[in-house]
Amino acid sequence: MVHPCRASGRHLAQCLKPRTLGASPMSSQAGPAEVSRQLSASSQPAGACWGPCRTTIEALLIQSTAIVTAIFIPEITFVWSVMGSTVCMLVAFILPAACYLSLHKWQVLRTRRCFGALALLILGILLSIVCSVQSVMQLF
Repeated sequence: MVHPCRASGRHLAQCLKPRTLGASPMSSQAGPAEVSRQLSASSQPAGACWGPCRTTIEALLIQSTAIVTAIFIPEITFVWSVMGSTVCMLVAFILPAACYLSLHKWQVLRTRRCFGALALLILGILLSIVCSVQSVMQLF
């Protein structure tokens, strides 16, 4: 459980890290492999990393967050209801519309299909929020 969380956190931190003036910006047309290569090429030098101390702190932070969450959530039905409502909307509405728009380079104003996909994406996000809030409110 720790490794995927740590890898995602590091990738997010690297993406949010401000670029230097001499660095080339990542292309919006680049695929995942190209983005990963650009991120690894622009990473800090080997001496600037914390090494084992950073890894230990990240692992402790992730595990302590999981333990505290498990202590304060009284029943597993709470987790199932929130995850069910969120993932259902994500799989049914948000991901298909986002993939379609990604494949068609977000040409929203040019075609009716892209406009419909954008509307479906916005509706899916709103419904996901509403359903998640409703499932949380039902349990209390």
